Parts: sequence; C-alpha cells; structure tokens
Amino acid sequence: MVSVMPTLRDSAVFGAAFERLAAAIAALAPQAREAGLDARLTALEAALVQLESLPDRVVPLGDRVLALTHAGQRIFLDAADIGITPHIALTGFWEAPVERLLRRLLRPGQTVIEIGANMGYHTLAMAEAIGPTGHLHAFEAHPRTAALLAATITVNGLDPRVTLHAMAALEAAGEVEFAEHPTQCGGFHLAVATTPDTFTARIRVPGAALDQILGAEFGPIKNGVDYNTANENEEVIVKVKSQLTMCRLNPLSLARQPCQGN
Repeated sequence: MVSVMPTLRDSAVFGAAFERLAAAIAALAPQAREAGLDARLTALEAALVQLESLPDRVVPLGDRVLALTHAGQRIFLDAADIGITPHIALTGFWEAPVERLLRRLLRPGQTVIEIGANMGYHTLAMAEAIGPTGHLHAFEAHPRTAALLAATITVNGLDPRVTLHAMAALEAAGEVEFAEHPTQCGGFHLAVATTPDTFTARIRVPGAALDQILGAEFGPIKNGVDYNTANENEEVIVKVKSQLTMCRLNPLSLARQPCQGN
C-alpha cells in the first residue's frame, strides 16, 4: 500500500490559514470578475491550489517546529519566528545565494568557523560540504536558538562533525549585551545605540576570544583574512590563513567590533 504524505492543506500548522485564505479569495471572486480580472483570479486560485498541495514538511512541537530543508536534512525552528521559519518550513530554502557560495567554496576535509549560526540552516549545508573528514565550529550566542541548533545537530547525526559553542565570539573573554526582536530570530545582534525600538529585549551572554577557544588548533585567527562576498549588504564569508577556515560575519558588526557574532 502506497502511503500519501500529508499536504499543507492538512497541516496542523498551516491548514487553518489556507482555509481562511481560500474563503477570502472566494469572497472577492464576484467583484474581481465584474472588474474584468478573471485571468488574474484564475491564476491566484491556481497558485493557492499548488501551494496547499505541497507536502507538509513541518511537525509542530510546542514552541518549536521540526522541518525539512530542500536537501532532506531535519532542522528545528523557532515557532514564534516570522523571518526565517516560514521560508524554510514552506520551501525548504533560506538565503540560496549564500548557500551556493558556501557549497562552491568549501571542500571535504576543511574546517569551518561559523559565527552567528542561528538555527543552523547554513550549518547543515556546510557540514554536508566538508563531509565526515571535516569539522565545523558553530558559535551561537542566543540560549534558545543555541538549544534549537543543538537539537538539529544531533537529529542529523552530526555531533562528531559539528562542535557547538553556545556563546559569543569576542575579541576578549567576557559578557556582552545583545538585542532581541520578539518575532525575528535572525535579528539577534549586538545592542548598540542605534538599535531600533522594535528590539524590545536585552540579553547578556557569555563570550570568549576565538584565539582562546581555537588558537591551539589554528594559531592566531585574525591574521591573513581574505573576503569572499555573498551579498555585500548582508553576508561576508571570511577565509582565515591557509587552513581554509570560514567565518560568516555581519559587516556592520565586523566594522564595530571584530568577531562579535551574528
């Protein structure tokens, strides 16, 4: 007997939303046809049918959801987040240009330092790219997000390949204050004077210097930095020395205080 994968229409997470959307489209249909918008209405209805028939890739687990990436990897996501979670849950993708760059630059056996790993979408892509002979050091300062990432690493069997550092990567050891947005998990960043009011919470997190944590393995990490840009307004991939170690840094944070995370 062939099993049928539940669709988004049947989803406990998205099913009710699709019902409301379908009802709204049906209510607008008479006015749209009177206005001569039949073709657009038909296209909208077809798009809705196509979307709601996609496989349900999401399992709700209270304050988190378990989803699948386009590569078939399992990832735990923050259920309250509206910035990253909906994209991965519905499409399996996040920041495709960054992922393509990472897969192009990384090779099996390399070592990666990821600063600001967030919920781990790119962590999974990089771990796959470097293979079982490589190793990835993932830094994530937010306690709740780090817990999601730890679960993602374990559920994919990547504990031997990925070391999670649940702390900020600083220039010197100590505590640092981060700003948190209530619905934007990916917006967690250093609290500065220009931080918008929408970042309503402040969290102090521990941190350590990269040299302190990884210096024995790599030597001084700040020497010989070479930049490869994925998106000049968002991401910078940093290659450190001859080990082909990689860092993902936000250029704004990098300019203010090197290696501060996210």
